[in-house]
Amino acid sequence: MKQAARAEAFQRLQTLSSDDRVAASGFICRRLLEMPELRQARTALLFRPLRDEPDILPLVRELRAAGIRIGFPVYPLPDELIHHESPMPRMYFRELPPMLDPGSLRGSNARSLPDVRLEPDTNTVLLAPGRGFTTAGVRLGRGGGYYDEYLAYWRERTQFLTAGVCFARQIFDSLPATETDQSLDMVCTELDLIQAP
Repeated sequence: MKQAARAEAFQRLQTLSSDDRVAASGFICRRLLEMPELRQARTALLFRPLRDEPDILPLVRELRAAGIRIGFPVYPLPDELIHHESPMPRMYFRELPPMLDPGSLRGSNARSLPDVRLEPDTNTVLLAPGRGFTTAGVRLGRGGGYYDEYLAYWRERTQFLTAGVCFARQIFDSLPATETDQSLDMVCTELDLIQAP
């Protein structure tokens, strides 16, 4: 069922032109910057967008100016997937150095950043990508399970705000979910900032 939902999401995204994607990404960034929780955060955990996802990298300049630490995810290498025995989640976040251009991260792995790891706490906002979302915060991920694993681990240890980021056409009435899937607190699109019930 998830594979079919991802296929549907892919088809929806193909109808969005490059110009529309750029314009919608700008609206999304502005909506995110209007969130008091993000403006008041000490740490923002972002993501490197795929080509068909909202470009949130312009947020970096504004967040830096506010003195907010910024992290990007590091995903496991294939051999790490095989030999992973730690109770820690396979994905983690490295801090973006103050002088590094965030545009250099597009399409690359944050593994190239210095190994300064950021862990969430009550002053953290995590922005998550996805292939689809519902207004209830249900998230259909890219398929690796890394965010679900990360959120499950850290939610047992602290509280922090989570927000899905997507285009409005990625909002579904319902999505398949399992007991290991982690829902989010809110979802931000170019049209609205949706608070999950």
